[in-house]
Amino acid sequence: MIGGGINSLRSSVSNLSARAYNVLISDRVRNKYEVDESGYLNLVTGVPKETKKEKIVNTIGDLATIGLAAIGGPEGMLTAQGTKPTFLRAFESVRAYQKNEARAARLNKVDRSGMDFTKAGKQVVIKRNEIKYGKVKCERCGVATTPAKQSKKGIVPKKTETQVDHIKRRREGGRGNPDNGQVYCRKCNLEKH
Repeated sequence: MIGGGINSLRSSVSNLSARAYNVLISDRVRNKYEVDESGYLNLVTGVPKETKKEKIVNTIGDLATIGLAAIGGPEGMLTAQGTKPTFLRAFESVRAYQKNEARAARLNKVDRSGMDFTKAGKQVVIKRNEIKYGKVKCERCGVATTPAKQSKKGIVPKKTETQVDHIKRRREGGRGNPDNGQVYCRKCNLEKH
């Protein structure tokens, strides 16, 4: 275990140095070190060029390994190696949030006073809710909602069906824009009216 921890530190330092050097020489270094499951340090050649996102995530992971080595010794180094997927998920969720908010800003520019939501507006409200809670949930009762399906004659939708409704009602001048939308389950939306 200690050998694997030391090799993790060596790998992080060398890969961080190579990544910094690649910034200066336009990504000409195509080698990197990896620590295998048995704790041995291996040189991998012919590595494809890292994307900007991979560079950021890998740099953070390598810095975490070095930092945890200084604080927590070998156990700290091995802990840092498991943080890369967490960094990647966090990076992706921030990008999804930014993309959704930019879309909401575009849709909010159009005055939709007293009108219903567009399909795109509903998608933004639902995505905003999903980012906020990790899954689509009713704002009123907190139940996880199910995607809405096209209405069919004689078939009653589930009470947990996802529905987007106005915060300020249409008849009171509420806008059909994402900033005036909330996600409800069908049951709560019917009770609200």
